[in-house]
Amino acid sequence: MTPKKYQKAQDNQPQAPLPLFLWADIVRRRTRPIAISHVQRLYKVTPSVARLYAELAGFCVEDVT
Repeated sequence: MTPKKYQKAQDNQPQAPLPLFLWADIVRRRTRPIAISHVQRLYKVTPSVARLYAELAGFCVEDVT
């Protein structure tokens, strides 16, 4: 893929988040684990993306009932 074609392909990409992340943000949870809250405040991302980052970083992200 040439640089011009790559740039054109990137420009045509929708800027909306993936549907899975939209759904995860809509779903209400009682409380978020502290790791998710911290990542969300630190990086200013949505709760679903913060959960993904925290999980990949090795933090416990299981919901506590």
